[in-house]
Amino acid sequence: MTTSLLEPALVERLAALELAARVAAEGALAGLHRSPRRGSSVEFAEHKEYAPGDELRHVDWKTYGRSDRLMVKRFEEETELHVLVVVDASESMRYGSGGADKLRHASVLAAGLSYLLLTRRDRAGLLCSTGEAIPIGARPSHLRRILTTLSTLESAGEARLPALLSRADLLTQRRTEVVILSDLLDGDREEVLAAVRSLRSRGHDPIVVQLLHPDERTLPDGETAWYESKDGDSRALVEPAVVREAYLAELTALVDGYRTALARARIPFAELDTSRPVADNLALLASTVLAKGR
Repeated sequence: MTTSLLEPALVERLAALELAARVAAEGALAGLHRSPRRGSSVEFAEHKEYAPGDELRHVDWKTYGRSDRLMVKRFEEETELHVLVVVDASESMRYGSGGADKLRHASVLAAGLSYLLLTRRDRAGLLCSTGEAIPIGARPSHLRRILTTLSTLESAGEARLPALLSRADLLTQRRTEVVILSDLLDGDREEVLAAVRSLRSRGHDPIVVQLLHPDERTLPDGETAWYESKDGDSRALVEPAVVREAYLAELTALVDGYRTALARARIPFAELDTSRPVADNLALLASTVLAKGR
């Protein structure tokens, strides 16, 4: 990927998102991002609903007595968003061409989200399945590191998401939004779900984003041809019309399984089509991350 990940039109869209977020923070969400450099301040900022991993000492028992709801006091030093973006750079992510290449799409989403967060003086980090890792930070040089890493990212091997998400937990020092960008086509679904739920149980806020190319959603008509596995170890002569029904049934079961299990765990799940403009998908992702952070 030699072209810029952040095209001028995309940066303009991000500026609009940042402005909207700032207006919200200064209005209905007053106090949320009041001081970018909070130091050791512990001034009360807001309440939030209790989630596993929150410190019990911050539970507002008076509010609980009035409303029978467990609410946690958030302090000014805690309102700065910490976000770790996890990018699946496995072989299956290279499918597509141009802007619809899944890995390219994921890289632009990760770059745009990091740009938005660091512009807001929040904190961002990056973890890729190929081994690249940039700890969460907020310095101006941090964005350059993230963009450089993403611009040279190449697909390789399998995602191994459960192990990758365990590593994500080790990179976080406090409550963190962990944004997972993947096609979710590698690995055992139940193992991946267990790893995501483990992040939640340890006090983090995972957000799962599935990226699929339009061809993967429909298996379009085509001539009988040799189809090769991602690792190149096997191949088969396939006529799409013959296998389409079974393929679509399996894909539907996979996606529905993730959607249902994550909804039950109250973990956000987004399904993004790489044929859509990346700016539209980025706007959806950014709004999910910012809303989760509130």
